[in-house]
Amino acid sequence: MTDRKTLRRRVLLELGDLKVLTATANGTDQTFIDAINLIGEPNAYIDRQVLFTGGTSANLGVINQVNGSSKNSRSLSLAVTLPAATAIGDECELINTRGVGYTFQDVHQAINKAIAEAARECTILVTADDTFSQSAGSVAIPESWSVFSGIQWQDSIGRWRGIVPAPRLAGPGWSVDRVNRAVLIGGDWASKLDGRPVRMTGATDPGPLNEDSDETPVNPDWLVAEAAAILLQSKYLLHPTPQAERTFAMLRQKANQLRVFTISRRLANSVRLT
Repeated sequence: MTDRKTLRRRVLLELGDLKVLTATANGTDQTFIDAINLIGEPNAYIDRQVLFTGGTSANLGVINQVNGSSKNSRSLSLAVTLPAATAIGDECELINTRGVGYTFQDVHQAINKAIAEAARECTILVTADDTFSQSAGSVAIPESWSVFSGIQWQDSIGRWRGIVPAPRLAGPGWSVDRVNRAVLIGGDWASKLDGRPVRMTGATDPGPLNEDSDETPVNPDWLVAEAAAILLQSKYLLHPTPQAERTFAMLRQKANQLRVFTISRRLANSVRLT
């Protein structure tokens, strides 16, 4: 599992558009000081974006715009007042080189687009417990599941035992009613399992990452290459140049070669629900 912060930084490094800053002195609610990394000429960082990722809790996750920078004080001036003053040890990411690079929203959207593209191939194994009733004849499959893989039942001494797949819908064993999102148990199994605990196994598709702490099981090497290729493609379409085309083609080829690593192993007899 890889979190959004790690993925974002890897994507931006792939694109050559990331500088991570750490405050070396206390600033204000509109200034950030890093005497080690902010070595550019006056206003060298103007129009770039910053995202606060560590340190003062009130500022975490805040995105701001740079409206000036000082070489003498090694500081950034921020366009919008922060919730709190910056302090020694605060961390932020500086991107959008010369105002013509990428924004944090661009990168997050590209990451989530890549995850959506891999969702049907890279699934997350899950289980759910229930109790089977012969009168009902079925057990509801959780709405969030995209794959159903099988079902077990618990005997009188607590052991989990398998149930065979049925040869047809509602036949002896278990079968899946996709329309009603339910697993049916038929034949002698229905009376045998009446009132017994059952445990379903299945999978969900990976969802979008909305916070830096959100994680995804999608292969990070492919995900970084794919997200970077998505960003470069959009840039090439806006400003088509031979260099942009070559860079985009290189990353697209890299992503295509890594695509195989996004495929999860699926259990035998798995049924795709969506």
